[in-house]
Amino acid sequence: MPCTGSECATATCDEDADACDIEVDNTVCDDGAFCNGPETCDPTRGCLPGVPPLCADGDICTIDSCDEATGACVNSPIDNDGDGAVSRSCGGDDCDDNNAGRAPGNTEICGNGIDDDCNSATDALDVACAPTNDLCADATRGPLDITPAGLGTTVIDGSTVGMTADYDTSCGEIAEDDMPDAVFTFTLDQPRRVGVQMVGAGLNGVIALVPLADCGDEDEEVGCSDPTSSSTDPFIGLSELAAGTYAIIVKPESGPGFQLALTIEEVVPVDLTGDTCASPIDVSAGGTFTGSFIGDPLYSGDEFNDDFDLSCYSSTTNYPEVVFSFTLTEDQDVTLTSKTFSSTGAEANVGMQLSDDCSTVSSFFEDNYCDRSFASTVTGPQTFFYRNMPAGTYYVHLERNSTSTISYFDWQLDVQIDPASGSNPGDDCSAGIPIDITSGPGTIDLSTLLEDRAAGEFCRVNTAGYIDLFYQFTLTSTQDVTVRTDGGGVQHWAAVSEVCGSPVSVYECYAATSGMGERTYTRLGPGTYFVNVSTFATSGSITASIATAPATPAPANDTCAGAEVITSGSFDTFDLTTYSDSEEYCAPGYLDAHYTFTLTERSDVDIRADGARRVAVYSDCGLATAPTCSSDAVFPARLETPLDAGTYYIAVEADPFSASATTRVVFNAIPTL
Repeated sequence: MPCTGSECATATCDEDADACDIEVDNTVCDDGAFCNGPETCDPTRGCLPGVPPLCADGDICTIDSCDEATGACVNSPIDNDGDGAVSRSCGGDDCDDNNAGRAPGNTEICGNGIDDDCNSATDALDVACAPTNDLCADATRGPLDITPAGLGTTVIDGSTVGMTADYDTSCGEIAEDDMPDAVFTFTLDQPRRVGVQMVGAGLNGVIALVPLADCGDEDEEVGCSDPTSSSTDPFIGLSELAAGTYAIIVKPESGPGFQLALTIEEVVPVDLTGDTCASPIDVSAGGTFTGSFIGDPLYSGDEFNDDFDLSCYSSTTNYPEVVFSFTLTEDQDVTLTSKTFSSTGAEANVGMQLSDDCSTVSSFFEDNYCDRSFASTVTGPQTFFYRNMPAGTYYVHLERNSTSTISYFDWQLDVQIDPASGSNPGDDCSAGIPIDITSGPGTIDLSTLLEDRAAGEFCRVNTAGYIDLFYQFTLTSTQDVTVRTDGGGVQHWAAVSEVCGSPVSVYECYAATSGMGERTYTRLGPGTYFVNVSTFATSGSITASIATAPATPAPANDTCAGAEVITSGSFDTFDLTTYSDSEEYCAPGYLDAHYTFTLTERSDVDIRADGARRVAVYSDCGLATAPTCSSDAVFPARLETPLDAGTYYIAVEADPFSASATTRVVFNAIPTL
């Protein structure tokens, strides 16, 4: 059989071996290309194609290829958009590998909302586009005017990139005022309702509004906002802002970028009837009246103000109130019921005061009808009832409850005016109602009485929750009078006064804690007196009576004219309970004993009075010069003071409750060195 080869194989016959020898030459098959693999020679089939090299490296971030020129595999980083930058997802710095217009090194196009140069800062947050509204007044870095073309809300993007902390605000903390700030302006051609908000900032931002002419002066700000809640954006709202140009100072805390919303609207007319005594709300017709202490809670300027301090509560904190008035043409019964509401509908007590003088708290009437029980356990409503209120004009003040964690903004006042119901014997101070005990005992049934408050509180009379009852007696000459009250076990308190139910000219009070009590009042002059009794009991009865005796002679030094001489190093012991209240030195209603001394040179004076509440020193009985008083917080009373040479008087005082039968006054004077 003949030997045959191929184009790349040579065959020869070996006769001795009876076989064919074949020599293969692969070079004959080599096409000179690398990327299709090395060709090989098959002895019978000839040249066979090669197997291409495996260039895949298993990395999804590379493009695998074979480079014929270099005769090697190439694993190139992916660059889908061909801008020469590798995607950030594959370790590069291309922020958008499908957009050749976004790549490192590109120029940032300001205002297109795109991060063109892939530095993670867009538009105003990019240094290339950083705003220059850093200062209130500067030729190149002055404020940015954002005055809108018309009414409505304008929202702009802002930034503090490249800016510094130039201004303090009235509401920002030190750390917040140290943050960089941006300044914007807007102009109003007429008064407008204005709102300024840093959108989405929560508690991480501060904004302030100030006239441009005063920009940077925190004392001249017309608004400032630094929320304490993360869910509340900084917001300044003004119900009516005067025409002019204003600056907005913005201090973002969580980063340099922010959105600022400016809302300019027509002024909404605000009805502040009831804000002051000049324009009270007339409730003479009775009915239910409702309103809000603060108007729109987002805007200032439509809220009621704090123009009045309730007689039962005075505070430096501003608690707004609403004023009402009503006029009675005849005696009538009046019921006032008030309450306040929170935004969630919760009810609470509201401060309420009834008065016969709108602008003062000095009258006995308004001192008495006042309540501001804002304890968290107190919920509305609260009621005042005045029986047989005399004809006249009266005023009601409602004061906002702001002591709770709940914000009580809304109020309600119910006014009911009925015909006068008349009074049961002993129930009030109307003429002929107090029980006369001049000639014998008088008894009052407690179940027939109502809780009335007709004057200032004293001896628990006119106190909320207590029943008051009244007796009277008449003296035709000066006498000592012992008043006895017997409640048959009913605890009560009693005091004698010259005006029924009033603290004016009230004499000392006593407590009948066991149900019986008495007190002797010395040297009562001719006239009619009233026994004012108070109890929290609503059943049973209380009987009152008097016993008279010749008037106890007054101590010689009961008045300043009879002052007893006292010298340095001496003392005097006396019964202060036998003295009267001849003059008001340090406190009204105090019993007082009088002494006098003379200094020949300037001296340091030390006066101590055991069993007394106060010591007063004065230079003339007419009190042309106000006395120097010891502190009421020091007991026993003691006064230490330097005095020049001259004659002086001492008043040793105590209220009737604490006056001692063994009062001791000690006087020392040492020449001043």
